[in-house]
Amino acid sequence: TQQAGTAITAGNLKLISTGGDVTLNNTGNNVAIVAAALTGASSLSYVDANALSIGTVAAAGTGAANLAQVIGIVATGADATVSVTSLTATLTVDDVVTTNSGDVTLLATAGAIVVDADITTTDGKATLTAGTTIDSTANGNIITTGKNDAVQGTDGGEVLLRSTGAGAITLLGNITANGGNTTAGANNGGAAGVVTILNASGLIVVDDITATGGTAFGAPGVAGANGTVQLSATSTITQQAGTAI
Repeated sequence: TQQAGTAITAGNLKLISTGGDVTLNNTGNNVAIVAAALTGASSLSYVDANALSIGTVAAAGTGAANLAQVIGIVATGADATVSVTSLTATLTVDDVVTTNSGDVTLLATAGAIVVDADITTTDGKATLTAGTTIDSTANGNIITTGKNDAVQGTDGGEVLLRSTGAGAITLLGNITANGGNTTAGANNGGAAGVVTILNASGLIVVDDITATGGTAFGAPGVAGANGTVQLSATSTITQQAGTAI
């Protein structure tokens, strides 16, 4: 955590926690790149004043201060969450954001979001909110598929992409919110999640979107319920050539 009214100002911010939450929400924080390795009961909430990349921070320091390279933001604890905010400029996902089952929340309050690496949560919710545009590249997939399990596949997580201001939502990456498969016994597969894309002032172009129920192993189990895809815009809604919902 940090004292009220203070700020972290640097080129890179490397965060490593093995059992406690990391909460750095002061509005004066200003770094170019953030990366985090979170294990155990460690969630992350970070707020930055302007342009921010979720990226790679190289090994640095000497002797006992030498800490290894950290790539992206990875939270491995059960239900550990990740929340990253850029207050005035673009938030770019240059390296992976991954949680075990916790929610992922990315917010560019007054700017754009660019997704150039996978965002993955196993049955958690992924929420991306931008003040202007949201763009993803072919490397920028969003995956909230449920967990495969011998007793019961879990439900897929919800996906919400939302632009609150003027600007297009243009996706070249896939969105997958399938239910998890049940791999033994006779229970049903997990239900798929809901995928919602909202643009308050502009168009939407989507790539592949998949929200299908997980499979069952044997009778009387059946596949989980398929999900719902919701697209709402003030202009055109189209899809990339060769893609499917």
